[in-house]
Amino acid sequence: FLAGETVKLFFGLSLEQRAILKDDLRREIHLGVNGLEESVARAPNSLRVFNLLGLLYQLEGKYYDQNSYQKAETVLRRSLHLNPQNQQAYWPLAAVLFDQDRREEALDLLDEAIALNPDNADSHLKKLVFYKLTGQEETFTSYATWIMEMFPTASVQTSLRNFMSVSATDEKDWLYTVFY
Repeated sequence: FLAGETVKLFFGLSLEQRAILKDDLRREIHLGVNGLEESVARAPNSLRVFNLLGLLYQLEGKYYDQNSYQKAETVLRRSLHLNPQNQQAYWPLAAVLFDQDRREEALDLLDEAIALNPDNADSHLKKLVFYKLTGQEETFTSYATWIMEMFPTASVQTSLRNFMSVSATDEKDWLYTVFY
């Protein structure tokens, strides 16, 4: 629970606030990592725990120590190995790979998640954001149109409207918002 709150706090702060609180935030991340590592030891197949631990390592890698990306990838690959039939095991690993400019690998994972259950709009939405963040505007537009036709629910339509303004240069961290 606390690890999730740490992530919400982190992304709820502006870049300036993060800079001011840099050391305190890093300590919070370490506390979260320690707690989640203990949770993994007690419940070694908890997808939620693995995803949060991977996210905290990803945050540390992105903002503090690049070596933590490897820890994130290791944790999330283990989660995927333990949960190969759950699309939610694919998404955070794709985000970590995306963050490291390993775009083809990330896209392959998103496609694998979709193949597990093509009727799940969430996986398609994650792939859509991938297209947007990689600047593939034409592909984004055609895929968004297809998603609108295939999944005409209000929640999917709302997500699509939100994603129209996504930009890789936005301060808001879309990888966190969408992939976790």
